[in-house]
Amino acid sequence: KLQGFQLKMYDLEELFANEEESEFVIVTIPTSLAVMESLRLKKELTNKVIVKKIVVNQIVDGDDSTFCEKMRVSQKIVVDDLKVFCDEGDVLVKEVKYLNEEPRGAYGLKYLGDQL
Repeated sequence: KLQGFQLKMYDLEELFANEEESEFVIVTIPTSLAVMESLRLKKELTNKVIVKKIVVNQIVDGDDSTFCEKMRVSQKIVVDDLKVFCDEGDVLVKEVKYLNEEPRGAYGLKYLGDQL
């Protein structure tokens, strides 16, 4: 059983390394800790899996309250730092605005897909 599992893992590794058949997308939120972990993951995946895109989810936009303004400023700093790092590695950063409700089902996933 262990050998069979190991063979499947080799196949999976080959699939992830094949740019034409798969794409590995890192998804994070705009906080320093989450972005640092995402960058650590990206570094760990280098030479193993091709990562061309990082999605930053839950970007605050719209509300003019003091809280939301502070969140926007904080998120902008983190996302800008992420973009600088990703520009060096030719990785696209996509931002997804914070939704007022959780996307569910096929329509929710379609809406998120359209954002990307």
